[in-house]
Amino acid sequence: MNIEMFIWHIFTCGDKLTNNKIFEEFSNYVRAEVTGKWSAGNEAKEGIEFWTQAAELSNKSDTHRILAVINMPGKLPVLAAYDIASDPTRFGYTRAMKVAIVYPSEERYTSGRFAEDVAVNRGWRVKVFRDERDAKLWLIGD
Repeated sequence: MNIEMFIWHIFTCGDKLTNNKIFEEFSNYVRAEVTGKWSAGNEAKEGIEFWTQAAELSNKSDTHRILAVINMPGKLPVLAAYDIASDPTRFGYTRAMKVAIVYPSEERYTSGRFAEDVAVNRGWRVKVFRDERDAKLWLIGD
């Protein structure tokens, strides 16, 4: 299989924030992964930054599919989840996009289900998963 892949490593460090973001571009989707911790009280802002970077790469590559792996501990605060999921157009998402989100952490997966409901109720094609293989199958299928 001839897959073109580009990797961007973006390291962000602050007083209470340490995370690593990796973006990979494949022929038919973008894989975006973040690991580490968000800084308390800035989850929405930092989440929007992550999603903006993923959307920019997806739009640039014209894939319109994003596989996101959010490997962060703990719950996503309800207001942050709502803020991120309520209007993805403000960070570059289009209705053509399809987004699969993997939450390896059970606690984060549970809070991610709320964000999924918010986005889906607004007409976005978003689904959360615990397993990356299942997410990819859903994402690539039509």
